[in-house]
Amino acid sequence: MGSTLSALVVDSAGGLRSVAGTRAPVVDLPQGFALLPLTKSVRVDLDVDEPMADNVSYLTPALAELAKRWSAETTIAYIESETHGGTGTQVAAIWRGAEVVWGPRYTANNAADADETFILVTDPSEYAVNAALRELGVERRDAFDEYAALGLDAKRSTDDWLT
Repeated sequence: MGSTLSALVVDSAGGLRSVAGTRAPVVDLPQGFALLPLTKSVRVDLDVDEPMADNVSYLTPALAELAKRWSAETTIAYIESETHGGTGTQVAAIWRGAEVVWGPRYTANNAADADETFILVTDPSEYAVNAALRELGVERRDAFDEYAALGLDAKRSTDDWLT
């Protein structure tokens, strides 16, 4: 069974709500973090729904520009994960003060998905999303990884976060 997630994450639900306003749903996460699931309808509402620029990631130029603008008020991370039977790819980037301060990083956890864009990473702590979440300040504590520490493993798809 596979899973997919495309979302913006911040270390303050209030910070995300202040920049998103009523145009997008914000989900509270553990440790004071918040998630804005980037479903098709949310992308349309935010005016960032465009074809994948590189056929690799949903981190489109319009979405990157939105994250850049919003990061003037709050540090914001873009996370993307796609798995099938445990193997897959991840993309993550962080903006602060209207600048990219981390990434974007592209990782794959199997050789078949690794290429000139996605680097092969076998240690889960170095997957793009875990590394970005750690950079944001997520504490793994007794969870398997930072992804699980925020409960992101509770849903199978981005759309599931809105139900």
